Amino acid sequence: MIALLYGIIVGVEFRYLRLHQRKRRTFYFVIGTAAITFLYFEALYVFRDQYSIGLSLEAIFSPIDQLIVWRR
Repeated sequence: MIALLYGIIVGVEFRYLRLHQRKRRTFYFVIGTAAITFLYFEALYVFRDQYSIGLSLEAIFSPIDQLIVWRR
């Protein structure tokens, strides 16, 4: 399902870029961004049991929270 949606999105983007005659660099940027995000979401799907967004957010914001609490 994810691959189908990304295929549709890339198709629409590619059509838009061709119709408006965008530069080759823009093609590479748009298609590269879509490929990177597709691989990221596929990796999240494959490792969904091992990866938790809560742990990542805690790792990022825990030091900030400790600084705020410490300053009070």
